[in-house]
Amino acid sequence: MTIKINTKDMNPGIFFSWPGDGPADEGITIRSITNDKMDEFTKTTTTERTELIDNKAVKIKDFDEDAFNDLMYQYCIVTWTGIEDTAGKPIKCTDAMKMKIMREHPTLPGLINTAIALAKSEKALTAENELKNSFRS
Repeated sequence: MTIKINTKDMNPGIFFSWPGDGPADEGITIRSITNDKMDEFTKTTTTERTELIDNKAVKIKDFDEDAFNDLMYQYCIVTWTGIEDTAGKPIKCTDAMKMKIMREHPTLPGLINTAIALAKSEKALTAENELKNSFRS
């Protein structure tokens, strides 16, 4: 068995069609977040400060969860199709629009978070199956 890897784009994303009866080519492409990216985003969104507690200097780490989520969504949401404004004009998949939708839309974030979780589990399942199959060859 051969394991094929796209070395130019190691994590291109997985396409998920929107639920319902719409066109199958409309949906969202989600990139699974890697451990390295999670570590990178955690470092970027964590600050350290020193406080005096009981006359001892204590280092305290502050984690900015909102900033972490912004970075994660910017990374995980690769592209989308089939999202339009009320005039029927396609809404571009920009980092600013990703954040606006994830913060303000009442239902779309739930679908996107489900796709992110599925992308992570699907990627893990695919890798596990490829590894198992490689030992059977």
